[in-house]
Amino acid sequence: MVHLKFLLAAGLVVASIVQAQSLEPRSWSSGSGEGPSRRGTTGPSSFHAEVRGDVTSTASGEAEFGAVQNPDHASGGAFVVSLGVCGEQSAILFTRRSGAALAVGRYRISAGAEGENEILALVLTGSPTRPTGVFPAEAGWLVVTAASDRLIAGQFQIDAIGFVAAEPQREDRHVNVTGSFSATPAGSSFRVCEG
Repeated sequence: MVHLKFLLAAGLVVASIVQAQSLEPRSWSSGSGEGPSRRGTTGPSSFHAEVRGDVTSTASGEAEFGAVQNPDHASGGAFVVSLGVCGEQSAILFTRRSGAALAVGRYRISAGAEGENEILALVLTGSPTRPTGVFPAEAGWLVVTAASDRLIAGQFQIDAIGFVAAEPQREDRHVNVTGSFSATPAGSSFRVCEG
């Protein structure tokens, strides 16, 4: 049963990213009423993160964002920023349940993410297709410093508790993750991660 939990968490990350491949075109505001922020809109998709605590690692790679539609279309979808989804090091997934795109500002990361400006986060260590650990966020911050329909950039700090693949029955492993990202829209074509 514990292994099923591990596979489910990994599958959710990969499924969220695959669904984000079909984006709805949107125009986003920086929240100031002046239209999209243009700071940092040049440059490639990238992220860098430091994982500390019961698991220690660094990760870097591609960063993407997009709207994920609910498969049953009964309710809206979510807005997702994914870091390192096809990388070999680690992956981080930020989800805004309301489906609204992120604007410049500070967002609280929480386990329930019930508020409109609250974010869910999930940290996977190892590769997303073969994770060595799964850590749902308990608390933290996502600070968006630039937001447009072509780029979302920011910094984050995540406190998460989860488990490692070698001991999935111990769900008390703590990690603290800090980093930054510059995410571009997920491609409109289907992409399969090698692994």
